[in-house]
Amino acid sequence: VLYRKVRKAMKFQFQLEGEHLNSNQWAFDNGYIEGDVEIYINGMLYFTETHVNVVELAFQLGKWLQLAVNGQLRNFTYDSIDCDEALLCFTVQEHGVLVHSPIERQQLDALSEETVKKAALGFLIELSIALHRIGYAERLDDLLKGLVSENTRALILLEQNEYNEAFTLIKKLANEKPSVQSLNNLAWFILREEEDRNAAREMLDRVL
Repeated sequence: VLYRKVRKAMKFQFQLEGEHLNSNQWAFDNGYIEGDVEIYINGMLYFTETHVNVVELAFQLGKWLQLAVNGQLRNFTYDSIDCDEALLCFTVQEHGVLVHSPIERQQLDALSEETVKKAALGFLIELSIALHRIGYAERLDDLLKGLVSENTRALILLEQNEYNEAFTLIKKLANEKPSVQSLNNLAWFILREEEDRNAAREMLDRVL
């Protein structure tokens, strides 16, 4: 009998648009953006909550993640100003991290540290892009700087439609720290934005 190891996965999803996008200008200017949040674990919906202050959640997750990537993995509890009880908890155990929500009855097995960290970082990146696109004043840029590589940050800038800043960073990385990723990013940008096939080909030749 052959056994195949199944990789456990975790993913945050959120929705800012529609009825839960806060149209109150004071709330918008003061860091209160509501949204629907879902967490999928191993492809199954585990957690769902509406009217979550997604920026508040992001900053709390970001601070936990900063400690975790620096070797200080700790328990995490998301305490919202809008709720009397915790909505989401990470409990560090000997063999991984137990993701638990007091408002959900389902009990889960512990996930690996890397799985939970990857899910949290993915949420921060996607939310940062979404907030930039709606012109939200509170940004997650400083929070992400120590969590992603410069190459990844350049791609995030592209997704945020900040082309000049992205192109400047991509060129700098290709010149100062040439690598497969930085040269490929520059070739892609040149081909897409400048439609210069020859220049893009030169970059790819350097990659090869």
